[in-house]
Amino acid sequence: MRLTLAFFVLFLSYEAFSQPIQIHKTLGGAHFQRDTIYLSHRQVSEILSVDPDASLEFKQAVKDYRIGGVLGFSGAILLAIPVITAISGGEPEWLLAGGGAALLGVSIPFSRGFKKHAGNALDGYNARHEPATSGRLYFTGNGITFKF
Repeated sequence: MRLTLAFFVLFLSYEAFSQPIQIHKTLGGAHFQRDTIYLSHRQVSEILSVDPDASLEFKQAVKDYRIGGVLGFSGAILLAIPVITAISGGEPEWLLAGGGAALLGVSIPFSRGFKKHAGNALDGYNARHEPATSGRLYFTGNGITFKF
């Protein structure tokens, strides 16, 4: 009984950790997914910590994400202030709106850099940590199925 339980625990843990991490690019960034579970940046960083190359590439991606986020948020605020002032009937500072638009424009390359570096990190990690078997383990309503 203990041997059977130990086998299933080892086999299931291997199967769970051998799944590739996928990146789904969105307009504002990206979502990371392993099997059916969505992962945060911190969780992906912890998973990639076993691979120095992928970890270094992902750290650059997170750096680009943070810089782009700060620039984008600041630009949106600077752009919104004159627009709200104009709507409320005041005298807007359109130079402020121009600066906000410029910051938004500068944030776009950082967003693209984030997606590129994150994709490179996950591609490298997934290529080096592919499962050794060609089969997959599925949990069905009637039990566990192993498909090749």
